[in-house]
Parts: sequence; structure tokens; C-alpha cells
Amino acid sequence: MANGTKTNTLFKGLSIQTLVTIMMGVLEITYFAVMSRLLTKADFGYFAAISGVMAISMSMSDAGLGSAVIQKKDASEKHVSTAFSLSCIMGVFFSVLLFLLSPWIANIIADETLVLPLQIMSSTILMHSLISVGNALLYRKLNFRRIGLNSVCSYFLSSCIGVVLAYNGFGLMSIIYANILYSVFTLILLFGFCVRFPKWGIYKEERKGIVSFGGWLTIGVVLNNISHQLDKLVLSKWLSVEVLGAYNRPAGFVSTISSKINGIFDTVLFPMLADMQDNKEKVKSVFIRAVSLLNSFSAVLAIAFLFNSELIINIFFGSEWLNIIPIMQIVSLSVIFNINSRLVDCFFRSLNYVKLGTILRFLGVFLTLGCLYIGVHYGILGVAWGLFVSNVSLVIIKMIVLCLKTESSLFEMFKCWLIAWKPAVIPTITGAVYMCLPHSVFINLVFASIFGTIVFVEFVIFPKMISREYCMTVYPMITKFVKKLKKRP
Repeated sequence: MANGTKTNTLFKGLSIQTLVTIMMGVLEITYFAVMSRLLTKADFGYFAAISGVMAISMSMSDAGLGSAVIQKKDASEKHVSTAFSLSCIMGVFFSVLLFLLSPWIANIIADETLVLPLQIMSSTILMHSLISVGNALLYRKLNFRRIGLNSVCSYFLSSCIGVVLAYNGFGLMSIIYANILYSVFTLILLFGFCVRFPKWGIYKEERKGIVSFGGWLTIGVVLNNISHQLDKLVLSKWLSVEVLGAYNRPAGFVSTISSKINGIFDTVLFPMLADMQDNKEKVKSVFIRAVSLLNSFSAVLAIAFLFNSELIINIFFGSEWLNIIPIMQIVSLSVIFNINSRLVDCFFRSLNYVKLGTILRFLGVFLTLGCLYIGVHYGILGVAWGLFVSNVSLVIIKMIVLCLKTESSLFEMFKCWLIAWKPAVIPTITGAVYMCLPHSVFINLVFASIFGTIVFVEFVIFPKMISREYCMTVYPMITKFVKKLKKRP
């Protein structure tokens, strides 16, 4: 594929992913706001614990098989069949295993309330394994539009059903059923309309390559999920289910938004980087450029959450959640570092540094556990600060290691990182003034309007204030979109 064609494909993929991200973001925030008013902190606490278990279980069942299909430059039919067959076997095994271990797991992380929900949710592990390989086939074709459409349709249908169930008093089970239905709808759309089921078969040579790549990747992903889910797994016992629910709501809200931005670049970058993994100079260039571009957005997003926490909670949570404002403000600061962590992980996977990535994630588990253990002694605020410190420390270590592996300049990377935060300077000064004023709903709305106007002016009117990378890549797409709007009658 020619360089020009690759670039066009990348930008087209980014445009589609951006549109899908906006649509999914609107749906998820709407669902989030409605459910926050229908369910209790305990319901959300229990579901947070369940989601932690499911994230780890699914990463083990996936075994890096989907990523192995994407990463393989010339994946044959035998390669795909082997990955699919292994995925089915792993999915069945871990679904049954979780079903049988549910009573034991439930009592370790919380109480017997989780037994039935965990047993019901175990069925989604097999579906996730199948979806992972199916989506990988679409990623190889760079068919981002179809993947996004499947996600939006599935989420809309399952969320509507979840809201109806919550309104009728199903409590925790309304979220459980909504999550199961999302997997069911995605599976139907994927294999019913997008791709064919691969043939069944496990071939020796293909299995070796897949296990070699997928094995280390799986260990790394499992460790990464353990690191990110540790709060959900231990806070119910160390503090209480209600405290877990109170912490996870703002953390989940911020994570929902930031993960969507991650997804725009991650789903597009991974297959593209896998294709250029042998060209070290290109990889270094893309790494520095991606750091510059992503941090321009993430810094502004973090500041937006930080200074608008009170308004966000009033709108999307309800006034009964106002006591968690400090938690959201602390969590907001992690956005910049979470996005950089996801970026580095994408490079490790794409460039086949899975063993190294696994070692770093192993370090991350111990770092997070230690910070959490210290943090719980200071209550929920201590937990928030503990997780923030562990996130910042780990992403700095990852950045340094990736620079060394790609022979990139550490100084250049950190310089690029800091310069990329320029767009957040004026909004931060404005926010500091706002914090000195008496707060009310009216003042909050006025500040949000001023904040939004400043960001709009920076990114649309004065793009050179953002970064050179932004001017070269994203801004041309914005101007092209505006010109199309002007041409419409």
C-alpha cells in the first residue's frame, strides 16, 4: 500500500472513529445519567466489583487471539481458523470456570449477593472471545465503520432495555441484563451481517506463532486489568460496597469519556503500526507525533473535568452525589496519564514488545496494590490519591522504556509532552479565577460556557496555539467539514 493511501486510510479511520466515539459517548453519558438516578450506590458498588472480575476473566479467555490476527501481516485462512478455534475453546473453558467459582469469588471480594450475577455474566466470556476474533477480521480490512455501527446499535438497544428494567425495580440485575444483551446483539450483528464464521481447525505451525504472540500478550493484558481493577476487587472488603460505588461512579464517568478518545487512536493506530513495525524511523516519528497530538486533547479534557466537576455531578448524577466532587477532581487529573498509558501500550502491542510490556504491567500491579493499601488508611480520598500516584509513576516508566526501545530521545519526548499541554494554560487560569467565586448553578453554567468558548477559539480559530501536529492532521479535517456545511443549502 502506498504511503499516500496509508495516510488517507489513517485519516479516514480517525474520522469514522471520531464519529462513532461521539455517538457512543452521547449514548453512554445519557445511560449513565439515567441509571445514576434509578439505582443506589450499593448497586453500583456491586456492579463495579463484578465488572472487575469480568475484565480479568475476559482478558484471560481472549488470550491475545484477536490481536494476533491483526498483528500478523499475512494472516492465512489457517491462521484465522486456528485463532478462532482456540478462542472458542478458551471462551467455553473460562465461562464454565467462572460459573463454578462464582460463590468463592463473590465471598472473597464482597458477599453472596454477587453469586447469581457472576454466574449469569459468565456467559458473556464466550461471546467476548468470539467477538474479539470477528472484530479482528474487520480491523484487518480497516473497516472501522462497520465495527462502530455494530457497537452503537448494540449499545442503544441494550441500554434502553436496561433503563426499563431499572425503572421497574430490577436494581443491580438491570445492569447485568443490559451488559449480557449488549454482547448478544454485537455477536448477532457481527457474524450475521459482517463476517463469516471462520472454519474450525487448529494447525500446528499457526498455533505456535499465535501462542507465542498471544501468550505473552495475554499475561500482560491480564496483569494490566488486575492493576486497573484492583480498586474494584479490594475496596468492598477494605472499606465497603457503598464506598466502592461512590468512588467508581466519578471514576467510571471520567474513564468512559477518556477511553473513547483512546479508542479513536488505538483502534486505528494498532493495525497501521503493525504494518510498519519493521521501519524503526517511521515508528519513532509516529510515537512523537502521537504524544504531541493526544496530549493536546487530554490536557484540556482533564482541566474540563477538574473545574466543571460540580456542574457535571449535578447534571449527570443528581444532587445526592455532590459529596463526591473532590473524588471527581482527583480522578480528572489522571486523564492525561491514562491516555498516555494506553498510547504506550498500543505501541508495545503493535511492535511485538509483548514480553517487555508484560514485565512492566507486573510492576504496575504491585505499584497499584501498594498505593491502594496506603490510601485506604485515609478513606476514599486517600484511595483516589493513591491510584493517581500509581498511574503517574507507571506511565512515566513506560514512556522512558519505550523511548529506549525505539531509540527515541527522552528529552524530545518529555519536551513534546509538556509543550502539548499549552492549550490547557488559558482554561486553567480561567478555572482558578472561577474557584475563588461563590458557586451556584448559574455561576457554574456561565463558567462552563466561558470555558467551552475558550477551547473552541483555541482549537478552531487559532489552531497554531495547539500544536504543529494538530495543524497538520486534525485541523484540516475540521476545515473540510466546515466547508461542507457551508455548501449545504
